[in-house]
Amino acid sequence: MVKEKTAALERAKKATAKGRASSRGGSSSRSQLPRGWVQGDWICSTITEKDLADLADEGLIPHGSARLPGTESQPQPQEGECVLLATHVDRGFSLPPNPFFRGFPNFFGAQLHHFTPNSIAYLAAFVSLCENFLGCWPHWGLFKHIFTCRSQTVKKENPDDERTQVIQMCGGLGVQMRGKSAFPAMTLPDSVRGWQSTWFYCQDQSTPGQSTGLPPFSMSRVDKPSSLKVLPEEKAQVKLLMECVVQLIRDGVTGMDLLEVFLRWRIQPLQYRGHPMWMYSGTDDTTRVHPEEVGDATLERWMTAITGNKDNP
Repeated sequence: MVKEKTAALERAKKATAKGRASSRGGSSSRSQLPRGWVQGDWICSTITEKDLADLADEGLIPHGSARLPGTESQPQPQEGECVLLATHVDRGFSLPPNPFFRGFPNFFGAQLHHFTPNSIAYLAAFVSLCENFLGCWPHWGLFKHIFTCRSQTVKKENPDDERTQVIQMCGGLGVQMRGKSAFPAMTLPDSVRGWQSTWFYCQDQSTPGQSTGLPPFSMSRVDKPSSLKVLPEEKAQVKLLMECVVQLIRDGVTGMDLLEVFLRWRIQPLQYRGHPMWMYSGTDDTTRVHPEEVGDATLERWMTAITGNKDNP
């Protein structure tokens, strides 16, 4: 499905109003960080009761399922709880995770917080590409052809007061486009300031057919990811799908189009849904998280919050 660009889409790259993602937590003043803090460490949560109420009212989390952290500086979830980040929810992730996203923590041995906000945005955009424009389920082989996943490292003091190179606790994995591959153009911010402070607790919801939604929470650092390689048996289908992707790009489809579809329809691409987006039936569709239609001004704010007001096509 190739969508024509709307006036709202054109204005989105120029919008300066803060969107839903940038309005929840995210403060990271260096003066407030504990001694020894390094890039990627947890930050005390800045999420408020109002933030949780807003997330629930918008249909992004179930009412009564979430609670604020106490005085702890890093997550300590209770049994049955998982740790969510508002930045990730605002970019297309809600419980329970769909099979495509659920495979990522399993494949990489990772936690939700190991993936950067931009990684979540890329994953949501990829699902939108597959379901809305290619008319297929998210294709693992196609993903591996277009994207790679790299570890993000930082120097941190060890018990012997020596600084060693370790993979970041939060954001240790970054999904990035391969240089020679094709994907609808989308420019994201270099980083999302203070996103490690947008965490809160939420009752886990299991993906149908599975015992859990997200893996049980762990404070372990993620290992260096394995390289993503297209398997021989995947190559023929990937070739056909890539021909379609290239044609979509020639027809003018951009990353902003990928974002606009699921934001306008109020669908969380990385959430388990009863049917794919190519079967979307309108404002009464059961996969929407909220029945209210999205106006152009709201769409602008949401898209700007994801793209960081970068100059997108």
